[in-house]
Amino acid sequence: MKKKTIGIFISIVSLIFISVFIYGTGKPEYGSDFSSCHGTPSNISIEITGSEEISANISSYINFTIIATGENLFVLSMPGIFDNDLFLDLPTDEITDNSLLDLDLTPNIIEVDFNITTPATEGYYTLFIMAAKESFDGDDLAYVSVYVTVGGIDGPPPSTEDSPLALFLANYNYYLGGLTIIFLSIGIIFFQINLSKKRESKIHGIFMIIGFILTTVNIFLILNDTMDFTFKSMELTNNQIISQLIHTIVGSIGYITGIVVLFGTFTYVPGSKMKLFAYIMLLAWTFNFVFEFFMPTGG
Repeated sequence: MKKKTIGIFISIVSLIFISVFIYGTGKPEYGSDFSSCHGTPSNISIEITGSEEISANISSYINFTIIATGENLFVLSMPGIFDNDLFLDLPTDEITDNSLLDLDLTPNIIEVDFNITTPATEGYYTLFIMAAKESFDGDDLAYVSVYVTVGGIDGPPPSTEDSPLALFLANYNYYLGGLTIIFLSIGIIFFQINLSKKRESKIHGIFMIIGFILTTVNIFLILNDTMDFTFKSMELTNNQIISQLIHTIVGSIGYITGIVVLFGTFTYVPGSKMKLFAYIMLLAWTFNFVFEFFMPTGG
């Protein structure tokens, strides 16, 4: 039984590393806040008519024009991204094709004048402006970054490339999820050993508590990011809604069974009665971890 349990643990850890490898090589990374200058899907384009680097005085007035092309598009200066919230008088709502703020009435072309007031503090700032399909699915997206130098600052602006640490932190949910599965798997090994040898040791509970805490932190961080990104900008597609629903249901099952396992462990409920709950918790969270790599959840 011990060898079988260790084999399950090794299989789960291997699955985690394989998933991370496939995700990292199969999908492009945009960094913590979309670090590239442009997104370039084949069916959408976006550009600024002048220079992407603008110098201005403190609290001064500047303007530039953005042109986006593609079917069923909207243009948005997304709140909460980069330094967008530090500028005033930007159109912050979605600008759709042939709407009042669209200066080009040609179908599938959106031209928008952005009139802004710069921040009251000198420094380097970045504006993020995106064009995406109204049925946004996460892939039909193009964007441009406008770099604004405010005040009499000498020298070039800092690099716009994310540091390795920033790129690492941008994918925190995968690392926390992976660590959760590892700690739960270790806890299951000790749980199974204690069960087979009829021990009353609670060491497995320590590993499960760590995994439970990591999951709780991950949930709140993901919810915060999802609220900022989704409710301020765009609706989810049907596929994303279904994926989110599956993710939420399975995750909730894992979380509820996790509470049962932890409560039972430290109130001396016999291990034989907790075995099913422990394995449901591990399987549910492992499923969600792998599911996140291959299905669009919109988070």
